[in-house]
Amino acid sequence: MASRFKAYYKFLIGLILLSVFIAIAFLSIRFGRSQVDDKHVSELDLNPADFYQHTPSMRFLTDHPEVLTELTEYDREQIQTRYAHAWYCLNTSLKTGTILCLEEYFAEPARTKIESLVHSSRRVNQVDMSHLLRVNQVSLDRQIVALSDVRLELYRQNQNNITVDKKAINLIMRLSEGTWKITDWIEQLPEDVHSNALSKTDSLKLIDVSKIDGVNYYPAKYPWREFWINFDADIMRQDFKKIVDLGFNTTRIFIPNEIFGGGHPDAYRLSDFKLLLDIAEESGLKVVPTLFDFPIGFTLNHYPAYAKQLKVLLESAKDHPAVLSWCLKNEPDLDFKYHDPNEVMLWLRFIISEARKINPEGFYTIGWSDARFGHLYADELDYVSVHYYKKSSEFDTDISRLKTKIGEKAICIEEYGKSSFNAFWYPFKSSEKIQKAYTRELRKSMDEQKLGGLVWSLYDFEQAPSNVFGWKPWVRSPQKYFGLYKIDGSQKEVVDLFVNADEDIVTNTNSTLNMMFFLFVILTALLFILSIFILRKVYIRFSH
Repeated sequence: MASRFKAYYKFLIGLILLSVFIAIAFLSIRFGRSQVDDKHVSELDLNPADFYQHTPSMRFLTDHPEVLTELTEYDREQIQTRYAHAWYCLNTSLKTGTILCLEEYFAEPARTKIESLVHSSRRVNQVDMSHLLRVNQVSLDRQIVALSDVRLELYRQNQNNITVDKKAINLIMRLSEGTWKITDWIEQLPEDVHSNALSKTDSLKLIDVSKIDGVNYYPAKYPWREFWINFDADIMRQDFKKIVDLGFNTTRIFIPNEIFGGGHPDAYRLSDFKLLLDIAEESGLKVVPTLFDFPIGFTLNHYPAYAKQLKVLLESAKDHPAVLSWCLKNEPDLDFKYHDPNEVMLWLRFIISEARKINPEGFYTIGWSDARFGHLYADELDYVSVHYYKKSSEFDTDISRLKTKIGEKAICIEEYGKSSFNAFWYPFKSSEKIQKAYTRELRKSMDEQKLGGLVWSLYDFEQAPSNVFGWKPWVRSPQKYFGLYKIDGSQKEVVDLFVNADEDIVTNTNSTLNMMFFLFVILTALLFILSIFILRKVYIRFSH
């Protein structure tokens, strides 16, 4: 009998080791392929979707007086699209040292010039941001067009800096087999063209950041990306009334980059955005739109798409009375884990600069997930925003440290709160009472320091999507229970803080005992399993 058990254990151990080996081999192959594929895409950047999202600012000036044959609007659109794609191809070639895509957009003699440029120069990371095109001549059959890019603006990244280069190009494009290609290319100095670009000016209005008292908002059934996909004005009116009834004056919303069309802003989403602002104004609420949620990356080649979406959003609502300020990016310090921190910081500087050009009188901030980063770009923003979910006992110290770095700059606690999630397997046990106590203590500290803030969030949620929070249940599950209201709309205990603001709270928020209890349960379970194993061994030994 003992030999039978030994054979059983050997078989079981062998099966486990074989499973582990297969899993490691699979992950190694998968990871290896992923690395190769990612390198191919990142190095060559030849994904058709990337060409589509390359949307530099581009417009035609009045044609040269000598032009006798006028181009149709369709021709102009085709030329504009092909020219933009040619630049994306050229930028990629200069960055990677390859010429794989040049034949698609350049014909002789221009292609030889461009290939020579690629081979003779060191790798350059650049992107074309804007073009001003002027048609100089058009053949009678509209198959050949001579035009000038009279003011081309290039951004070039050099380690920790981005430089701006301006030049002009005379070029000839020929229509062959239904496709426009560049056949000649001569660089020149840029022409002096009048620009309507706005320069940074001092704001004519001021906001008192300390008076901001609000809540971050998603509908209960449709949080995160689902919000705009399932946009419902009637639900929003009800929710905004609920926010006002709690005594709040501000709400913060999120605008996902891709759902709003990336470099091709979605007119349908823009109309929903304007409707949201109208409903907020009717309700007596101010709004802080948070831009570029879930961005596609921070590398230089994405700048034109970001610039276009930023311009459309800011111009669509810059005079709307419901807009209090703009949060240009949510928690960029978390992006440091997945992207080059230097690229993220350069991107933030670019977005701040672009926002100032588009709407100099707007108010701008960035929402940092950790107060340790709140000082970054503080001088270029109108106020500092940080998020706080750490122990309430550490709040005063963390804010004091931040104040020593930013001086008199106003601070907003743009997100704060505590989950009421509780499960037998979760070590950091909480409850509605603990959530209420934590919020009470933090709001008291905020009042003492005259800090505005927005609690996270109005509702609990049915789901915390894995594409936002990952697969780990101990991360995802607590995210569903930060709300002031349950999913069904019923109040949680924390609501009493806003309805009955003077109520005393005495609950201790310390989770040390919960952690000790959790460790005790784990240790007990391990001892139980070990005891079973020992008893089995003893039984086998003495049964023979």
